[in-house]
Amino acid sequence: VDAFAGPPRRDIEEDLASFVGEARIAGLSVAGRDYLAGRHRALAGQCYRHSPLSSTGPTPPRRGPRPGDRLPDAPITIDGQASTLHAATRAPTYHLLLCGPHTAWNSDAAEQLRTAWPGLITTHRLSHQAAPGVLHDPDGTALRRLGTDPDTPTHCLIRPDGHLAYRNRGTDLTGLHTHLTHWLTATVP
Repeated sequence: VDAFAGPPRRDIEEDLASFVGEARIAGLSVAGRDYLAGRHRALAGQCYRHSPLSSTGPTPPRRGPRPGDRLPDAPITIDGQASTLHAATRAPTYHLLLCGPHTAWNSDAAEQLRTAWPGLITTHRLSHQAAPGVLHDPDGTALRRLGTDPDTPTHCLIRPDGHLAYRNRGTDLTGLHTHLTHWLTATVP
């Protein structure tokens, strides 16, 4: 059992099957479509760090879950309403978590990713600081479970099945863009 995983997530297979079955599958590259379509049942609910869908950036955090592990769950608030990381990342899309000080992140870089892959990536800011629309981690539990701290910018890409696809420290999203380019078909603006 993975120490970072938290309680089992019963909807993983349902979410991934839904994602595979939806029209959004057209946004996946041939490699991504074939991999997910052929393997989604075998991989649902498992840790698969050595999956080709999992990669790390050049400077990944030393602690916390690695790509292929499930996203750890933790309590958060969104605009004053109690929630959890799993609830915030439940929609069957990729979820980009921009962690650390919410002022550290350039909106343009995340917008370029959303523009390249419209409808496939949902961006969230996870911060110890409360701000409108930010996933607020008041006591730092979510950031600790992700292996980072409130002052260190880190980004994590969560697959539709709730597993980490990519993780790196810093605000440079170049490595993430390379990862997405391999697995998703970009829409050229």
